[in-house]
Amino acid sequence: VSTQSTWGWVRKQDQFSGHGFIDFDTPESARAAAQGHYTLNGRHVRLSLDEKPVSHLALEVPEAGRLPPGLYYFPNFITTDEEQGLLSCLDREQWSNDLGRRTQQRGAKFSYTSQALEPLPPPLDCLPDYFGPLLAKLATCWGEHGVFFPEAPDQCIINEYVKSQGINPHIDKKEHFGGVIASLSLNGYCCMAFDPPRGGDTVPLLVEPRSLLVMTGSSRYEWRHSVVKEAVITGRNGKTWTRTRRVSITFRKLLPAARAKLHGLT
Repeated sequence: VSTQSTWGWVRKQDQFSGHGFIDFDTPESARAAAQGHYTLNGRHVRLSLDEKPVSHLALEVPEAGRLPPGLYYFPNFITTDEEQGLLSCLDREQWSNDLGRRTQQRGAKFSYTSQALEPLPPPLDCLPDYFGPLLAKLATCWGEHGVFFPEAPDQCIINEYVKSQGINPHIDKKEHFGGVIASLSLNGYCCMAFDPPRGGDTVPLLVEPRSLLVMTGSSRYEWRHSVVKEAVITGRNGKTWTRTRRVSITFRKLLPAARAKLHGLT
């Protein structure tokens, strides 16, 4: 949502337990807010300013030793026909405009306001049948410690990104979701950035259409990930990609305690 503050228009983005992120129109307005007494929706907010420069020169090919521990990247995980079939099915569903981008959720709804899981009515309370072939392929996908999903994922969020839309650095909620987060990219390119847990260099990665990105271990629990908000992606060799519509399907497995709480069993 957008709001008017002492320091001009700001857009409140992703919020997490105990803290949140606020985007300002200009670096000058952000610095002024951090130095003054910032009020958002009538409440005083203490701000810290992060102006660490980030290299947006995306890694075009995942390089051994450069990616966060536990991160896996599978190019061309699905075919072009499978990609178009999924997009066609998704576009027949109802999109939500609750966030600054269009989304869909299945299995359970994660509320970005309360940070809690909320039940969804049928048929949204389970993954759609047309995900069947994709889930079957995902069940055979494995890493260093075996298959990623010994049990099928039961929650997903579908995000649509257009032009320079992105998402701020975050870690998927540890109390809700299991140790594997798998995201399939459809239609467009993006640059995903990974921030290490104790400082250091951000790792930007070019994410291609039809690729699958899987976060496990440290990359899932300690590194923050984001979609860089830029209209044009620049690779390390100078090649560029103009952003077009991109749809991502992110699969997660609900933890038993989270599922029990969702259904009122605790």
